[in-house]
Amino acid sequence: ADTQLVESLGIPLKEVDGGSPTFTIPLVRKKIAVVKPTVANKDFRPEPIMIPDDYEGVLSLVKHLSLVIERNPHTFVSMKEPDIRNIILVLLNAVYEGTATGETFNGSGKTDILFRHEGQNLFIAECKFWHGAIEFHKAISQLFDRYLTWSDSKVSLIFFVQNQNFSNTIDTILDEAAKHPYFKKFTGKRGDSSFSYVFHLPQDKEKDVQLEIMAFHYDKK
Repeated sequence: ADTQLVESLGIPLKEVDGGSPTFTIPLVRKKIAVVKPTVANKDFRPEPIMIPDDYEGVLSLVKHLSLVIERNPHTFVSMKEPDIRNIILVLLNAVYEGTATGETFNGSGKTDILFRHEGQNLFIAECKFWHGAIEFHKAISQLFDRYLTWSDSKVSLIFFVQNQNFSNTIDTILDEAAKHPYFKKFTGKRGDSSFSYVFHLPQDKEKDVQLEIMAFHYDKK
């Protein structure tokens, strides 16, 4: 409609002298910035960690892609968890120079999404379809019991919710997360359906892990 309105005005367009008919968009792929603490003991090798800006950037990419899936259910209606995971991986690797892998062995299982640097884990994420409170607790336990090692500190659970009453699912997440035995504290929200927590490792209550629980409506109807 906007194009038709402009055409109806009859304003002539004049090409700029020396103008190029095309232009280029600079695409700069990012590298995950890794922080290593300075230590006095040269024999000690500190664990690398993902800086907060990159952590926020990865979560933001997952959120925006998931919103695309949420708003275009007809395009993704036949996809299963591995298919959605692969789409997320394509986007992450397009931005972060191929550092994200899928179905990678870690701990005693295979994680859906994993960022590594020099063999050390920086970020782990799991994609799940929502199947209620009981399965929600199982998903948290699976992530922490099977996939995390002591050096892991930043993780995420990404839920695609097919329930019609999405608000009820959000309430369930907020209520049930605090009941999990590994829960330590709620630290805030990133939007209406992304929640930040600190949990602890099952074998070490003093080891804090940042957990982002993200939920997106995936209406197959």
